[in-house]
Amino acid sequence: MPLPEALQGDSWTKVTARAALPILIWCAKNGRTITYGQLDQEIVNRGLGHHVMAVQYGYPAGSIGSALIETEEEWGEPIPPLNAIVVNAGNGLPGKGVNLLPSAVL
Repeated sequence: MPLPEALQGDSWTKVTARAALPILIWCAKNGRTITYGQLDQEIVNRGLGHHVMAVQYGYPAGSIGSALIETEEEWGEPIPPLNAIVVNAGNGLPGKGVNLLPSAVL
């Protein structure tokens, strides 16, 4: 399967989304959420990127969400919105742009 279009490209958003995806998969497998700031720190600690303001991680999270929607459409099966586990440290909620329901359910 080719890389979903939402993850293709050399922009900071796309590169960071590809770097963040395995981190989010690990969090999901371990029943954890991760804050935008923790995601930034993890990306930096792993040498996968440089520090940016945590709020910027909404863009890569959105790309991941779009990639999952593309993939579920291709597979014909619902995929949980993995980007929903990236949360705000203050309120524990994902950003406004997260799709909380797989598109196959909508």
